[in-house]
Amino acid sequence: LVREKQVGPLSGFRSRKGKRFHAVLKLSADFKAEFDFGSNGQENGAAQPVDFSGQEPLGKCPKCGGRVFELGMSYLCENSAGPNKTCDFRSGKVILQRPIEDEQMKKLLETGRTALLDRFISRKGRPFKAFLVLTDKKDVGFEFEKREPKPKGERKPKEPAPKIDFTGKESLGKCPKCGGKIFETENSYMCERSQADRKPCKFKLSKTILGRDIPKEQAHKLLTAGKTDLLDGFISKRGRPFSAYLKLENDKVGFEFPEKTAPAKESKQADSQHTS
Repeated sequence: LVREKQVGPLSGFRSRKGKRFHAVLKLSADFKAEFDFGSNGQENGAAQPVDFSGQEPLGKCPKCGGRVFELGMSYLCENSAGPNKTCDFRSGKVILQRPIEDEQMKKLLETGRTALLDRFISRKGRPFKAFLVLTDKKDVGFEFEKREPKPKGERKPKEPAPKIDFTGKESLGKCPKCGGKIFETENSYMCERSQADRKPCKFKLSKTILGRDIPKEQAHKLLTAGKTDLLDGFISKRGRPFSAYLKLENDKVGFEFPEKTAPAKESKQADSQHTS
């Protein structure tokens, strides 16, 4: 950073709302580290002229034939920067959490396609592989690896899962679904009749629910009393911690949330109204 006046793009930054982002770090004129997203002042509606002298172009713009350079968090056409833009070609240096190397951008501009790239992360958090390609509109898009269909007849039948032997294990309680005994396994609390060949029982309680381990004592209490103690440490889909009871209802396990206490002012007003 001190030698080159900038470094990146770097990952792992988080906004005040907890969202991850990538950015280039640059040294300002007064030697303070600042984020550079490559917007070049355009967020204020007054884009500044860009000087690309001294930089080596990565290739020819597929839209207008201009030269493509690096700028902040983007690869962009020289004619798409500054106040007098005549082109709109631009591609991120990080796409779906995957940094795009200079060599791959050069290959894309020269041949219309990168090598097969891994480590892209979908919006659902799943990693995937893809080529970056130039589309018919000369924008950057994805092309997925073609999978050859498997010849018919080569599919092997699925082997049945090995039976679990509950011999010698202590029962935690009675199954709410079929009345069988519930035992602890490696990853869950399971009904003994789940191992039956015909009409197996499907009741199962995971030993980890929303990031919260469910100890054997609480599983026993759920099966015998229909409800656990108030448990904290659950993590919602939005990443927020919360507390709740686990409760049996219609042979299924669900959440029951504690009642919220009224604010002190409201309770005082209620008391005064009641005493008057």
